[in-house]
Amino acid sequence: MFFNATGLDAVHGQRVHIVGVSPRTGTTLLSEAMATCFDIANVETHEKTCAQLKWTHGVYLTKRPTELGFVRQRLASDRRFWVMCMVRDPRDIIVSRHDKEPDKFWAPLHFWKTEIADLRRVASHPRFLTIRYEDLVMQPDAVQDRIQARLPFLRKTAKFSEFHNFAAPSAKS
Repeated sequence: MFFNATGLDAVHGQRVHIVGVSPRTGTTLLSEAMATCFDIANVETHEKTCAQLKWTHGVYLTKRPTELGFVRQRLASDRRFWVMCMVRDPRDIIVSRHDKEPDKFWAPLHFWKTEIADLRRVASHPRFLTIRYEDLVMQPDAVQDRIQARLPFLRKTAKFSEFHNFAAPSAKS
């Protein structure tokens, strides 16, 4: 096995997995911004669990909003596994609606209450990064710089603030 200058495995890629403290936290927005504005070799077009690993050369990006409780074990056993967790004001989460069923609320408050405890247990892990939805939409470039500083293998291809100029979201997004 070969390692690059940062000590990270250079033969196999790094896996970046995006989770949230509940549905409707902005995981899709972050995933699309990451896929558009960083050099990501492989992006899943829809949700995958952290157990559904696929190793490739380069960076492999997946997301699953409601999987925060499962990432701690994977972080402990896999040094190529990185997690970004979206946190959003719970008042906005519970009133957020989905295009599939616009008359239904999708994320009751119990999701947030349960997952915030999981967040506290894993937040200090060196391969875990918490991102506030409000920061992402108000200061996208600062958030992108923070991501790049924590995930040293990422190569920026565009600014998050210019995402709309380059984005080609998947049909499921």
